[in-house]
Amino acid sequence: MEWAALLNEERFFWPTNLDVDKRPETENRSWVFQQDAARLCSSSAFRRLQAKTQVLPFPKTDYPRTRLTHTLEVSNIGRRLALNVGRRLAESNAWQTTGLDAIDFAANLVEITAAACLAHDIGNPPFGHAGEDAIKGWFDARFAQTQRYPNLSQVTEDIRRDVQRFDGNAQGFRVLTYLQGWGREGGLQMSLAVLGAFSKYPRTSRFAVSDKYGVMSEEAEQAKYIFSKLGMRELETDGKDFEFARHPLAYIVEAADDIAYVSADLEDAVRSSVLEFEAAEKMLLSIASRSSYKPNQTERMKRYKDLKRTSKMARLRYLRTHATTELVREAEVVFLDKLTAIMEGTYRGELLKDSKLGDAIADIKSISHKEVHNSRGKIENEIAGKNVIYGLLDIFAEAFETLLHRGGLNKVSDLERKLLLIFPWDNYFQADHPDELTDQVDRLNPSQLLYMLVDFVSGMTDRYASSMFRQLTGNQQPFANW
Repeated sequence: MEWAALLNEERFFWPTNLDVDKRPETENRSWVFQQDAARLCSSSAFRRLQAKTQVLPFPKTDYPRTRLTHTLEVSNIGRRLALNVGRRLAESNAWQTTGLDAIDFAANLVEITAAACLAHDIGNPPFGHAGEDAIKGWFDARFAQTQRYPNLSQVTEDIRRDVQRFDGNAQGFRVLTYLQGWGREGGLQMSLAVLGAFSKYPRTSRFAVSDKYGVMSEEAEQAKYIFSKLGMRELETDGKDFEFARHPLAYIVEAADDIAYVSADLEDAVRSSVLEFEAAEKMLLSIASRSSYKPNQTERMKRYKDLKRTSKMARLRYLRTHATTELVREAEVVFLDKLTAIMEGTYRGELLKDSKLGDAIADIKSISHKEVHNSRGKIENEIAGKNVIYGLLDIFAEAFETLLHRGGLNKVSDLERKLLLIFPWDNYFQADHPDELTDQVDRLNPSQLLYMLVDFVSGMTDRYASSMFRQLTGNQQPFANW
């Protein structure tokens, strides 16, 4: 892979022969990637992250991080890491084949990474990873026996595989390239470089590893076009299914996400009394007190002892800050050490896992899973979230099944028609007249309806999903606009 192709600032649009007057304008290169970040921040999908779970669902206070605050922290960390890497690469003359000078080359790496970090969780469903598991679980349970949905289940094996292995990364790619902005004309029409750096798993569900993949079948052609234009190495192909090697900056995005998770989420757990301060302190000290890169690190830890008279949370924030610095440095070292393999498309590791702090990070994740993710309050809330998702999928899947069985919107019962009319069809097509809406809905096939069902539920916030479920099941009076 070559940096000249990997930093491609062209904006994505679809199809490739789209009318010229509908194509995105070509801006000054130095602004393209910043504009990608601006487009993300202005999107409804990004705003919804403020009401989606990061680790602790349904918090009683406003302190715990949401997906949005987590995302902003990841982008900041990614920017720091990319800046460090960019400076080192600029010194090594890696920029000379790109048509950029050393400063612009490093700046491009920073802006691409920061924008990709802003997008990294944009496809995550409500209730965090528990929501992701709930969607997969529902499809495993309900589609195992096709007689429950004989019409809706009439889809190809690749589409069935997509939904049964539902992944927020693949949904995120769909959000960026289709569900927001200009729809099927390229979604947010972001730059190819940012879409490549965003793609943590550049493969279809056919090549999923541990159910992790990054492209659904409906976007496979578009994704292959993007990855090929970027010069990403194609590893496997089988018809329209494929797997590519990652864009190099995707490793930096992944590391930034892990750093935020390891350092910041521990703080939330202590503040919420899910984890003891002493346990979090011990874990963060094992990273923050390292002195392999900074001779004055020991002196800084002496300053930490001076904080013993301050609050526990103040001390924890101090440790988190310095732990983050050490993790960024480690990720930088591993990225540069593995750069040849990364550029050849043969590296299969993770920057932090392969670092000198790999064992310490593994211990933190293990303890976090045991103490935080298995805490009674989190489990109870995850069960509630699962029931909400199962319930909403049941309600709308039954409606879609009836629509297909009866053969049209005007052939279902009055109650079923009203339920179908509250579905956000305007996300997919515009109808200026009720008859036009009916015609467009009646033409939908099971595959389209199945993807729309996943789009609808996975795009909800925790609060909206819970409220809609209670309203549709008669447990909460619906809100009116009068």
